[in-house]
Amino acid sequence: MILRVLCDSCKEIVGAINTETIHYPITGDQILSPNPEHGVPPQFHASLTQNEFRCPFGPRDHQAGHRPFIYEGKFKTEFGDYFEVGKPYKSRNSIQARNQSVIDEMFPKTDEKEPQKEQYYFEANLKSGDRKGYLLKPEEKPKFTCQYCGKEYAHQPSRSRHEKKCKKKSRNDRR
Repeated sequence: MILRVLCDSCKEIVGAINTETIHYPITGDQILSPNPEHGVPPQFHASLTQNEFRCPFGPRDHQAGHRPFIYEGKFKTEFGDYFEVGKPYKSRNSIQARNQSVIDEMFPKTDEKEPQKEQYYFEANLKSGDRKGYLLKPEEKPKFTCQYCGKEYAHQPSRSRHEKKCKKKSRNDRR
């Protein structure tokens, strides 16, 4: 099984390993390209040992980055767990898949969608000082009407701004 491995420090994908062929001593030729489909070369020279590996993505202090694999013979996989050389690998991903299949058996998915609850708008009659409101269905969006000129507005703040101006005009017209 080919597993992509991450740097223990910066969590970048630095290579891939074949869990069936990797062995001690771990050298650069056992760490494969992290992305061979796109022609990315292996990140570590074949003659280097695990203690000599340097992360290609880390900061370049004194011509070398940090160590990508802190633990000897342990590699952090892309699934977030560690693979140890010489031990069989049991992916958390496969355990999650098994658990999901049990959940799917217990709670089968149906194609029926739950009926959506009707949404209602709440409009309060604030002009008369009455704090009680009433519910409107979505098709009946509220229209706010100016009490002085009868102009309709979609939003209550727009209507109230207009009414202030309209009220002044109606007072001036009376004089």
